[in-house]
Amino acid sequence: MAVIKMTDVSLAHRLARVNLDLQPGEVLGLIGPNGAGKTSLLHCFAGVESYTGEIRLLDAALSDYSGEQRARLMGLLPQRCQSAWSLSVGDIIRLGRLPWRDDCPEKVSQAARMTGVNQWLDHPVDQLSGGEQARVWLARVLAGEPRVLLADEPLASLDLYYQCHILTLLRDYAQGERSVMLSMHDLSMAARYCDRLCLLHQGEVFALGSPAEVLTRENLLAVYQVQVQLDLAATPPVVSVIG
Repeated sequence: MAVIKMTDVSLAHRLARVNLDLQPGEVLGLIGPNGAGKTSLLHCFAGVESYTGEIRLLDAALSDYSGEQRARLMGLLPQRCQSAWSLSVGDIIRLGRLPWRDDCPEKVSQAARMTGVNQWLDHPVDQLSGGEQARVWLARVLAGEPRVLLADEPLASLDLYYQCHILTLLRDYAQGERSVMLSMHDLSMAARYCDRLCLLHQGEVFALGSPAEVLTRENLLAVYQVQVQLDLAATPPVVSVIG
C-alpha cells in the first residue's frame, strides 16, 4: 500500500491532473525546470496548498487528519527557512518535537548528530553560514521522525561533501515504513540516490519511473531543451549537457 497517493490533483496555473504515489522505504525524486511544479506538488502533499483532486495518506483522505496528526506523520523541509528570532540551534531542532508535545533530548541530539550540527547547539542560528543553517532546519524535521519526509531542494547552499552526506542520510532514512520525497536539480545525484524519478513539465507528469526510464536523451531534450551525455551505469552516474 502506498504511504501517500495523489489522484488527479490540480492547482490553478501550477499543477494539472497529477497522479503520483510514494511507496514505503522509497526515495522519490522530483525533477524538472524552474516553474515545473515541484514545490507546488510538495506543498499539496504537505497539505499547505488548496487543491482539487484527492490525496490519501495511509489510505485515508489527507483532509481527515487533524493538523497535529498530519504533522506527526509528515515533515516538510521548505526551500527557504528563516527564523524571525535569534533562536539557538538547539531551540530550532526542538521545534521538530512540537507535534509530539515534548522536547525529547535524545531525539534532538540524534538529529543534530545526523546532520553534523551537534557542536553548535547553543549557537544562535543566524550566526551560521547558509549551508550550516540548512542542515539545522533539516535536523528540525528529522527530530520529529516523520513517516514521510518532504524536502524541497535540500542540497541548496550545501558544499559537495554535505550534498553527498545529506543524500546518503535521506537514503538511509527511507527504510521500512519511512519514505522520502525530494525536489532537486542535479540529475546525476538524482540518478544515484533515488529509487524513482518524477519528471515534471509545465505542471504535468512528463515521465515517471526508474532513473533509467526517466533520464533519457529524448525526455531531457523535450523538457530541458538541451542535448545531454548520459552514462547511468557509471559510478556515480553521469548526466551532463553537451556543448
